[in-house]
Amino acid sequence: EQDVACEMAMHYEAAGDWKRAASALRAAARHAHQRQAYPEATELLKHTLRIAENMSEIERRILELEVRSEAAMIREGIEGAERQKEVSGEV
Repeated sequence: EQDVACEMAMHYEAAGDWKRAASALRAAARHAHQRQAYPEATELLKHTLRIAENMSEIERRILELEVRSEAAMIREGIEGAERQKEVSGEV
């Protein structure tokens, strides 16, 4: 599913359909997050923010707020994984 979302994002971006490209990238980031692929999820969200630069100011601001919230969830996942490693003695 993530690969499909990334592929769709590339097509939307090439077509200049920024809103759909951002949506597809965020979907891919969610899938990466679910797989605990945190660096990948983070990069996908960064790409989403770069795409947002092509949107109207109001659309960009809304998207930035949503992406920052998603990035915070990823950071929580990273911190939780690190705590789990400490507890299990994998550090």
